[in-house]
This record gives sequence, C-alpha cells and structure tokens, in this order.
Amino acid sequence: MRCMTRRLALSLLVLLGLAAGAVEPLAEWSFDEGTGDSAVDRIGGLAGKVTGQWATGPFGKGVFFSEEKFETIQIPDSPAIQFGRKSFTIAAWICPTKLALEPKGQYRRLLCKSAYPGTFWTVDIFDAGRVMFGMKDSEGHGGNTVSTGTIKENEWTYLTI
Repeated sequence: MRCMTRRLALSLLVLLGLAAGAVEPLAEWSFDEGTGDSAVDRIGGLAGKVTGQWATGPFGKGVFFSEEKFETIQIPDSPAIQFGRKSFTIAAWICPTKLALEPKGQYRRLLCKSAYPGTFWTVDIFDAGRVMFGMKDSEGHGGNTVSTGTIKENEWTYLTI
C-alpha cells in the first residue's frame, strides 16, 4: 500500500501487562470511522477529536496527518489510560512519507500523553528515522530510549514500544 505524500497514518493499541504474562488491552483506536471528526476507542469508548484527514490505509480506513498543518487526534485524559508502574505496550501502524525536517536533528511528535511538565510519555520520530520513547513520573524520575533501527519513508511499519 502506498502512502500519501507528506502524510502519516496511524492505528493505535495500548496494552497493559498483568501477572502471569496475561495481556489486557486498555484502549484501541483503529481510526477506521472514515468520516466525521471523532475516533472512538473500541475498548472503553474514549472518543478523540480528529483534525486530520480520513483516507484509505492498508487495512481499511485511517487518518492522515499533513506536515503543513498542526493536525492531531486529541483524546481526553481518563483513568482508563493511566497505566502507572505496570508493564505496558504501545503499538501503531505508521507510514511516514517525509522524515526530513529543517533544521536537521528535529523530530515529529507521533504520540504523547502528558500533564507536562509533570508526568508524561512521548513517542517521537527523528528526521533520520529513529524512534524515541520518553517518560517522566510524578516524582520526577524518567528518561528516554532511542531505537537502533530506523523506519523508512513510504513503508508501512508496525511500531511497538
């Protein structure tokens, strides 16, 4: 499936690891509504406001974000997506059509949940295709990690953190 020029598609799943290796989904946005200004979580019904454009992706409908506009999906805070100190996984299908940014070394914010500058987590994509995950807790402890591999332009990548 080809990506649209200068756009990014996204499908998001957040999982919480439980004891004995069980996995319980906290939230899942497939972004397959295809019309309107709302994307709804299949697990808990959390609705996000869509300012991106609806388009066709590799598995049906999806949301595309233009690099020229500040397009987002804003999902209100909820206890359902506050996963605390337990293990978690964030997964998304992405297809960036342009990674390069000026000046060099910049990044695009793919996902974030924040009460910045207090607690937050972020997923960023650097212009060289490396992915960075960063987080900070309410006690000020945190850090980040950057991938050793890279994602490529115009290729669908299943990103898992």
